[in-house]
Amino acid sequence: MSASEEYRQKAGDCLARANLSDDPREKTDLLALALQWRRLAEQTAAPKRADTPPPPEDLPARPGDPSSGAAPDAGVRNEAGPNAD
Repeated sequence: MSASEEYRQKAGDCLARANLSDDPREKTDLLALALQWRRLAEQTAAPKRADTPPPPEDLPARPGDPSSGAAPDAGVRNEAGPNAD
């Protein structure tokens, strides 16, 4: 059993105990604990990849880059105006 599966099981156990409890404070505490277990399970199952750059197809197009599919002059502005010759 993976860690995330174990954490989900613990969350389920807390939910089951909360449903059986007649004490409002105990029920609240168990529900909060179940939520924490669920969050931990989600974090463990899908770790964040902030240190990994996105794949090339997810990068924005850059003007002049033939691999980007953008027109070579896309986004380039002629500061001299139309009659600059």
